[in-house]
Amino acid sequence: MGRQWQLRNKESFINYVKIELQLLKQEWKILLPCTIMQYLHAIFHNLAYYIQGNELAIEQRFTLYDLGFELLPEIHGFAASLSDILVFAVIFAPAIFLVLTIPFAKQEPGRPRYLVIVLKRCLMQLSICLVLRILSFLATALPSPADHCELKFNDACMQANPDNPIPCVVPNPNFKPPGTDQLLTRIDSLNGCGDLMFSSHTIYTVSLILTMWKYWLNKYGLALMVSIQIVIAFLIVASRKHYTLDVYSALYIVPLIWFTLEAYYKDINHKDSEVTVKTIYDFYGVDVSSDADDGAVPLYPTEGTPNSTAPLNPSVHVTMTEDESTNGERSDPDHTTTSFQRKNSL
Repeated sequence: MGRQWQLRNKESFINYVKIELQLLKQEWKILLPCTIMQYLHAIFHNLAYYIQGNELAIEQRFTLYDLGFELLPEIHGFAASLSDILVFAVIFAPAIFLVLTIPFAKQEPGRPRYLVIVLKRCLMQLSICLVLRILSFLATALPSPADHCELKFNDACMQANPDNPIPCVVPNPNFKPPGTDQLLTRIDSLNGCGDLMFSSHTIYTVSLILTMWKYWLNKYGLALMVSIQIVIAFLIVASRKHYTLDVYSALYIVPLIWFTLEAYYKDINHKDSEVTVKTIYDFYGVDVSSDADDGAVPLYPTEGTPNSTAPLNPSVHVTMTEDESTNGERSDPDHTTTSFQRKNSL
């Protein structure tokens, strides 16, 4: 049977908040810079738009040849907005909902989740991707193919001068690069120009899909999200929000960064660890058994001494000798030679 969601009562919620604060006390030095990075990305997003309007000559703003543009007809109006709608409705909304279940719903037995741990993993991923993205689009200013960014031409002039379109350029009423006074204050993530390599749409959607895969693995939900991600990729190119290269490169760069962190960043989210009551205590020294096990006996009720009556955590298994397994008797009646070993995740 599937899991039945149960809301926390007041006592459980207060206990949960105390645990989160203990975890936050140890991880804020990572969470705070990663959160600030989201704002810094908006500043550099504005800077790229500023460069398009103030540094590039008209000759440099012609849309580049793109195979995806040749194969996919350009879409406009509501169809052009479909990629954004799918991003928010099918990727962002379920991800936000699941994250919000952490503080308000009782823990799933055997799979404790805490905002600090989940957000640390997701925000680190996003921040690294955004830093690489910023370095990429500032290093090379590509002309944006989006409708509100591209050059517009006078049709009559173009007919008279088919080989020289530059004199036929007319102002694009939707091209509104920020001034220097707006670089720090303008927040408009959907209508930028020049921040192309590589797609931020894809950074966020793929990162959230990977987060859902790690903490809320559901094969049907994952299959739906991956399918929608593929559709979004084609819609982004068809609506000319990005070149094909921007989207294609993001589809392998983002997972590459994710699995690199999984392999080499040694914390509780490492691929060879798993988030359990035991590992949370090992990494943070915080006993979450009262929350994760719904009122069970604390993991370590006295300082440094495991309680013999506490339920054995599923991430720990007892190693028995061959004689014990065949005779059903312990060779250490005083329980002095039992060895414990943390079981790594597959």
